[in-house]
Amino acid sequence: MKVQAKQYETFGQDPVSDEVVGARLDARLTRRASFIVDHMSVKPEFGFPQIFDSDSDLEAAYLFFKNPAVTFDSLLEPHVTKTVERIQDEDVILSLEDTTEFKFNGNVKRKGLGRLNKNTQGFLTHAALAVQANSELKMPLGVLGMETYTRPDRPKGKRSTFQRRKEKKCESKRWGRMVNTVEKAVDGKTKVIHIMDREGDMYELLSTELKGRNFVVRACQNRCVSVDTPDEQSNQVSHLLDELKKQPVQYFRSAHLSYRPESKLPGKKKSHPPRSEREAILSVSAMTALIQRPDRGASHLPKEVVVNVVRVFEENPPENETAVEWVLLTSESINTIEEINAVVEYYLKRWIIEELFKAIKTGCSFEKRQLETYKALRNALAVTIPIAWHLLLMRALSRSDPEKPADEIFDPRTLLLLAIMAKRYPLPEKPTVRDAVHAIAGMGGWLKRNGPPGWLTLGRGYQKLLADVHIAQTLLQLDPIELQKARRCLVS
Repeated sequence: MKVQAKQYETFGQDPVSDEVVGARLDARLTRRASFIVDHMSVKPEFGFPQIFDSDSDLEAAYLFFKNPAVTFDSLLEPHVTKTVERIQDEDVILSLEDTTEFKFNGNVKRKGLGRLNKNTQGFLTHAALAVQANSELKMPLGVLGMETYTRPDRPKGKRSTFQRRKEKKCESKRWGRMVNTVEKAVDGKTKVIHIMDREGDMYELLSTELKGRNFVVRACQNRCVSVDTPDEQSNQVSHLLDELKKQPVQYFRSAHLSYRPESKLPGKKKSHPPRSEREAILSVSAMTALIQRPDRGASHLPKEVVVNVVRVFEENPPENETAVEWVLLTSESINTIEEINAVVEYYLKRWIIEELFKAIKTGCSFEKRQLETYKALRNALAVTIPIAWHLLLMRALSRSDPEKPADEIFDPRTLLLLAIMAKRYPLPEKPTVRDAVHAIAGMGGWLKRNGPPGWLTLGRGYQKLLADVHIAQTLLQLDPIELQKARRCLVS
């Protein structure tokens, strides 16, 4: 898989504002959008009063976000367009699809927000992140689609899953909509494989939007499957997991499991048990299954769906640890060990979209935004996305390809300023990507003894570097007389 250096030669060249150029706004609002993104990218974790230096700029930003002519889709569209341009050099890309909550505390009800739990208001966001498929670099290429929604007040009485899915605003419909959104955006320019966690395991989705498309979905349910009988004249019904356990182990592999604390939510304690960070030895088997249509509420859907299934499981977990087991439903071929392992590798990249959500929440402090309405918060989210993606890309480069020469990634002027400004971890004569990222994180207060840079220190260092870049660019644009005046002011 080729990795085009030109895709990543963007640091220090105002890449974030480039991601909003072309928004469907008038000229004045387009200039204002670029101005806001420039300033937010310099200080992503700060509040708006700290980001904007003057009261007039601050007020202009608030007015921009609540302007009726400014919409979430129009602001996000240029970034999606840039993402589609970046994926065209890839033979295959993964579309990592998942949902997160944005919570906003406070005693005052913000207009348009919905309930998240008893004491918290906010909204939910369903996103699709494009990532390289057949590369160890795991490069995030940008967002291909995103939608937000709120939950209304909970109706009285209990409703079955069947009843909820009949509702017009059923949340589960978001998975099918995102599949169609991504396919429309990519428009056949490259092969897309949709990657989903257990929430995506719905028979309706498998038999409609995902039919004829490429996918890896982690199974949530032990579905009924048809099994050939010895006389081959009739089929008997079994369960997927029972049939998988009959399959021989085809190979063993290792996987790094991250630390997971115990969930405070009752429903997730069983499906997301706590675990310590460790290297797990996993057994892998595979089969083709004929999944049967559910008995209730699906009579309009096909009677059966053929899928390939890969089972990844831990036979001998450490003491006091819950064994890992993933059942992956896929459209991809499983004829060889290499093909089976590719399916597992695709699924293992799913965590990258969770890193994007962390970059939005922690690196960009989105949940601290003091905007008063759902509309304004959505617009602020749209301009935050390319900033968060940029932070995610920088961290991915530092971890996935740390020995790459820094001058293949960073603009030479940015490296020059970094060499001047970085005091804690100075750049060597021929710096690598790791050297540059460590120098940036060091500017944000990071210490090597604390492990890899986190979102806060990386964001702080990055904001200081961008501030220096903007100052240097401003000085270079001054004519000699203005530069002389500026020097006198600094001396005095």
